[in-house]
Amino acid sequence: MTGTHALLLIHGSFCDAEVWQPVAERLRRRGYDVFVPTIAGHGPDGDRSVSHADCEASLIDYVDTHCPDRFVALGHSWGGTLLQRLAERRGDRLERMIFHNAFVLRDGESLYDMLPPGHQALWDTIKDDPSGLMLPFPVFRDAFANDLDADAAEAAYGHLSPTPMRSHFDPVALPTFHHLEIPRSWLYAWDDVALTPGEFGWHPRMSQRLGLYRMVSLAGGHMVCQSNPDALAEAIIQAARP
Repeated sequence: MTGTHALLLIHGSFCDAEVWQPVAERLRRRGYDVFVPTIAGHGPDGDRSVSHADCEASLIDYVDTHCPDRFVALGHSWGGTLLQRLAERRGDRLERMIFHNAFVLRDGESLYDMLPPGHQALWDTIKDDPSGLMLPFPVFRDAFANDLDADAAEAAYGHLSPTPMRSHFDPVALPTFHHLEIPRSWLYAWDDVALTPGEFGWHPRMSQRLGLYRMVSLAGGHMVCQSNPDALAEAIIQAARP
């Protein structure tokens, strides 16, 4: 398949391709060809020393090896920063970009730069840990998995892995992204408190950086891919349509 029936799903921090399995299965049943990479440095056996550029390179390699000539790409959370770089390097192949509760950086910013001060203070205490950055379960439970029941939250947490530190602290060069004319969508799960709502929240702080965009929203937290894959699959279809 090509075009809007080919979907690339880019995971966020602490995750790998497995996190998308429930959504990918539903999209495939609807006739979509779904591509789900595990980005370098992620997953149980990932090299936690990789840089943001290494992560980007692994995504580009996956796209060049597996994806069709034209496709829609979605980036979730930290994955939005990789989607931005993908747009700069392979923008001629993108039918549309979907930013799902995702970071949208300006040229030279890092993900760390976008965090609320309290989050930054926590990260400052652990940024030199060679094993990578890992969420404490209480933070995951209330800020990421607030719409999962206790058992489901524990199961989801068991599939997480530390995320490579450099991939979140490295400045990301984005000299052309904000001049690109690729259509874009903002897919917003409105119960997501992984970024503190208000001044430092996802929307409109991140979404307004996209310029013109299509808005698609649904109930759910940061891990809505786990808590309500049916609703998220349907929202992705709406966000991806021509």
